Amino acid sequence: SAGVIMNLIFGIGFFVVAFTWGVRFPSAVVGAVELGSPSATTYAQGHENDPDYLGLRLGDRVIQVDGAEVGDNLELILSVALGKKDTSRTILVERKDEQGPLAFEMVPQPAAEGLLAIGVAPISTLTVAWLREPSTAFEAGVKPDMRVEAMDGRPVADYAELSRAITKKRGEAVLVTFVDHVTGQTVQVKQSASPLLVDRSNDEPANLLGLVPPTKIWSVNPQYPAHAAGAASGDLIANLGGEAWPDQDQVFDLVKSARNRPINLTVWRDGRAVALGPITPKDGKIGIEPGPLLAESIVGRTLPTTPAAAWNLPGGSRILSLNGTPVDSWADMQRFLQSLDSDLEKVELQVGCRLSLADRPDEVQFLVLGKSHLEELDLAQWTGGWRDVQFTILQTLIKSENPLDATLLGFEKTIQFMQHAYLMLVRMVQGTVQVKHIQGPVGIIHAGTKFTQKGGPYLLFFLGLLSVNLAVINFLPIPIADGGHATFLMIEKLKGSPVSARIQGAAMYFGLALIAVVFFVVTYNDIVRLLRLQ
Repeated sequence: SAGVIMNLIFGIGFFVVAFTWGVRFPSAVVGAVELGSPSATTYAQGHENDPDYLGLRLGDRVIQVDGAEVGDNLELILSVALGKKDTSRTILVERKDEQGPLAFEMVPQPAAEGLLAIGVAPISTLTVAWLREPSTAFEAGVKPDMRVEAMDGRPVADYAELSRAITKKRGEAVLVTFVDHVTGQTVQVKQSASPLLVDRSNDEPANLLGLVPPTKIWSVNPQYPAHAAGAASGDLIANLGGEAWPDQDQVFDLVKSARNRPINLTVWRDGRAVALGPITPKDGKIGIEPGPLLAESIVGRTLPTTPAAAWNLPGGSRILSLNGTPVDSWADMQRFLQSLDSDLEKVELQVGCRLSLADRPDEVQFLVLGKSHLEELDLAQWTGGWRDVQFTILQTLIKSENPLDATLLGFEKTIQFMQHAYLMLVRMVQGTVQVKHIQGPVGIIHAGTKFTQKGGPYLLFFLGLLSVNLAVINFLPIPIADGGHATFLMIEKLKGSPVSARIQGAAMYFGLALIAVVFFVVTYNDIVRLLRLQ
């Protein structure tokens, strides 16, 4: 047990020094809520069916998960990810203007990496970290490290205030002022909220009255086969693998299900369909960044059993007007539809559209919306998030006030991460966590270099985390590990004689083979993961 004990001692020591110095982690304040996720579809307890309390909001601070305190986003992620599958968790949050905390009971769902999640991301600051080139903000002169100071001439205190103010405009442009505090340069950029449309269920894409926006190719990776096939930024996906005008989620699912088999891609370019032929995915990807096109009022497809199903609009058609009011984007459409009086029993809607046929004819469609349709439109949401500008993440500083506090914090984190390590092993057996989520030597080195770049406290924290995990793994009852030796000693104590040399030898070979297999599997996963990041 000496090696395990020393691992724990070193782990505690690393944590003590790191927290004496101070370590910053992303805060547990909600910065984004994924559409259709548990965090978006759960009502606060005691406020069921009240739309004002549907889902977590931007600026909510998560303070507890099932009664356990949450200090930062890392603790939130681990607490949720290591929970039991199909088991509800009670999330306690603090919300501005609420007298007390709000409780949300939700069942986490597998995220993109397979780990359980509730569908939230940490909040940003007002400082620019990165921006897309080219983009409106880049062309206006916005640069990294600039900070948002005002919106429409009014000072802005934080990202939540900025996002809420943009959202309230419902797609109407606002003027955002960026300032470079080193040079004093000031740049102003127009920004509009994006419509999130109506998300009625996880089985249907977000839509308005059954109309679904087309999927646009925002960028193409030159190292993947879609680029060689001729796909270009700005193309709309007209057909993929036999699926006409698929939404973003369908694109990912179709490519994933194709594995390494060719899949046919047809794009909509300059008002006509262009067949790019079969494309064979590489590492499960074809090399495109898909996303809904909301800046233009083009329709991708129409959902059955919805108000617009009778129109049978062909993909690529464009909505021109609603009750005589011109519309140029999905934001215009959502804003107009939400202006309809939902207290009425029915409303007649006149829709002008241009069909994507050979002669591009214009026609007028009529629709009668019932009260249920009008109430559904009230659920359409907006987001003040930025697509072309990424802001730095708001950090929470965890720092001890004195040596005693640092020691107690070191013990607390050591116990906490030991529990997480053992719980992760249990979840692996249960299937919630998979082997691909574990990092081996290559992944550890890569993570270590990233922590080193952030500074001494982060490296010490990483070393403490590594030491604690080594202690846990080393004391598992696996032959050849210290835990295996301890197991044989306990058996010897119970039976009064050692386990036979033949059984011990076989167990050692089994343990060695098991460790070798795990080593090669995690190393392979590490290398694949790193290659995908290139």
